[in-house]
Amino acid sequence: MEAALSQALAGEKMLLPACGVICLLALFLAFRSLRQALLAFIPALGGLTAVLVFQLASGRPLGLVEMTALPLVVCLGADYGIVVVSELADRADLGAPMAIFVSGLSTLAGIGILILASHPVLHALGRTVFIGLAAAMPVSILFLPKMYCRQ
Repeated sequence: MEAALSQALAGEKMLLPACGVICLLALFLAFRSLRQALLAFIPALGGLTAVLVFQLASGRPLGLVEMTALPLVVCLGADYGIVVVSELADRADLGAPMAIFVSGLSTLAGIGILILASHPVLHALGRTVFIGLAAAMPVSILFLPKMYCRQ
């Protein structure tokens, strides 16, 4: 059954890269700057990297649930990047780090609670999104402003 499912989903492997390209295109259209678009995408890459490293370290292959959750990690990570880059570009102090922190915590609590689920699918979904966003938040709050200032 697993082999049949893997074969059936083989064509879906391009969805995550497509999500990344579409997200980057949207960021470029929003900022009209390749540099700012790429900077806003950094938290998404941080979250994606954290999930992939966790999966690799735990010896678990990326399954259907993880592949389903990764676009959510990418897009929410990019949202965090949009907030920070917009604030830095406008040279305003609107409280982006606190907004991202509170928003991120509420998202982590809402979807992260699924880690406690006994059903393996719900557990995997919660774990994947939790790891990804738990990495994207500090990347956007701590690392991204330093990268932005390196002009």
